[in-house]
Amino acid sequence: MGLFDFLNPRLNVIKGKIGYYGLEEWWKTAFTAEDRKFMVEECRSYMTKKDYLTTDELKESFQYYNHYNTNLNAIQFLLGFSEQVNFLRQDRLLSLIIIEKALEMATKQNDIFYQHIAYTLMISFCYYHRKNPLYFDKAMWACKQQIKMSHQAIREAGKKQANYCLYPTGFKQLAIVLEKHWKFQECIDLCIQADEQGWEGDWKKRIARCKKRQENWNKKR
Repeated sequence: MGLFDFLNPRLNVIKGKIGYYGLEEWWKTAFTAEDRKFMVEECRSYMTKKDYLTTDELKESFQYYNHYNTNLNAIQFLLGFSEQVNFLRQDRLLSLIIIEKALEMATKQNDIFYQHIAYTLMISFCYYHRKNPLYFDKAMWACKQQIKMSHQAIREAGKKQANYCLYPTGFKQLAIVLEKHWKFQECIDLCIQADEQGWEGDWKKRIARCKKRQENWNKKR
């Protein structure tokens, strides 16, 4: 790069998927220069080694393939991008920043389906680091937020194509935590709610186990 290259605006334009989806400002402010460099280098195209994040020219075929609106595609891209970054460096913080952006966009659009998916990833990433109280609290918050919209999400899932699938991650993870903390009645009520809404899971089995443990606990008191 030359000394006065910064005077040429074309050299400072962010292209690739970040530019295509209009995420330039977020990209520059949400991450450090070191983090951006890491993601660009590690997320290069496997076949061509091109930087598809910030410099590659996206062809018309790419724009044609993405036949949904730009904002919705941005959400899909961010959710997939968060998983890719997490896989590359097991860096939950970077992944969480990306998920939170996807969640922000889905919330603005009132897109329950993609909010649900964002919460699923947030729960997964944060609960992995549950020994850190901040991550544990974030995971529990995401569980409860997902559960609040669960009845709407399962209806939205029915409207999508067959290859789309939502998982009751919030219900399952919160049920596990409640049972581990001996909050049997709360766990039972939660499992009943999930079962009545039609989410797949071993709800009846967990309900029966919690009832038995609750009875045994009451006998000892």
